[in-house]
Amino acid sequence: MTSWKNQNDRLEEILQLSAASCFANVHSRFLDAAGNGSLRMVFLGTGFTGRTLARSFSELGMQPLAFIDNNPALQGTRVEGCPVLSAAKAVASFGEQALFIPTVHTNGLALAQLQGLGVRAIPLAELLWQYTGHLSYYPTLSSPEATAGHESRIRQAMGLWSDQVSREEFIGQLRWRRTLDRSSLPSHLPARDIYFPKDLMDLSREEFFVDCGAFDGDSLRAFLARVPDGFRAFWGIEADSRNFSKLEAFINALPASTSSRCKALRFVVGNRAGETVGFTETGTWGSTVLASADKKVPAVRLDDLLRDVTPTFIKMDVEGSEPDVLDGARKIIQRHRPVLAICLYHRHEDLWELPLKIRDIYPDYRFFLRRYSDECWEQVCYAIPAERCKMVK
Repeated sequence: MTSWKNQNDRLEEILQLSAASCFANVHSRFLDAAGNGSLRMVFLGTGFTGRTLARSFSELGMQPLAFIDNNPALQGTRVEGCPVLSAAKAVASFGEQALFIPTVHTNGLALAQLQGLGVRAIPLAELLWQYTGHLSYYPTLSSPEATAGHESRIRQAMGLWSDQVSREEFIGQLRWRRTLDRSSLPSHLPARDIYFPKDLMDLSREEFFVDCGAFDGDSLRAFLARVPDGFRAFWGIEADSRNFSKLEAFINALPASTSSRCKALRFVVGNRAGETVGFTETGTWGSTVLASADKKVPAVRLDDLLRDVTPTFIKMDVEGSEPDVLDGARKIIQRHRPVLAICLYHRHEDLWELPLKIRDIYPDYRFFLRRYSDECWEQVCYAIPAERCKMVK
């Protein structure tokens, strides 16, 4: 087993890597893949990420040539002004002239599909590094300079993790974010296990699950599968009206004995209360707080919303608002010490800053880091009270 000393040595090696040389290596790979002349791209995936990037690149004068989508029902349509093709037709039309880029988070499978077609393909992160500052996208995929100047905080966060698996993930994640070397990353866990890891904790009939960023009820579905003997309550908080309608419909379709313990709440959750907040509605997981947005949604703090109840488990997947949500939940966390499952992939610094923020709110949690998709995606920090933790530090 890797020793603690060896892990710290490896961390120091990563922190000493030159951001300039790391970028130069990735830039060289990109130029080799892109070839000569203007950049011509084909995107694999017509979901939220692909559509957003197509708009952004079009504004830069680089509209993709086409989309690939493996769904036959979408082939022959147009998305963001681009034709949607089958993989075979895209290769026949553009295989010699285009760079193929997957815009889905299951990057490994998508890259394997493209490489199997014999085309020039690179991960999305390698493309985005070339346009840092020009594209509005997840800051997690920013250039290697993003970790510079944070060495002290990164070292502090390294000391929080309660097991070897978490430390290996933390080290691998930092190396990947500095180099984009995919071999740095440990294998990710199955997506079906996200938020409720059986090796770290058990769920009980007394569980009161508060779901911040409840989307269409996907986490509630997983929760119900983990508590077949019942639970105390579920409160799902979702700001997007279309997602909220799906969440409500799912709850209403449950047996009465289950739905009576579930509640859907339409708020922007954060550290503000008694006001409305600008919010972009997409009907997808990408909806987010945006001050300039025309849509306004009431804001709430968990300290206020949960004042008269006892939550035992709080999940946060709120597209970059996690720090505000934690700030608005300090009293609840200190009073009840619920299990926390907090997403760490919306901002580059979340990887170390969010665990440190939780520690500052309540220092006696056990901390674990797990990832359920490729690269940085679906990465979760678990903060678990000692008495509920199945592992010892």
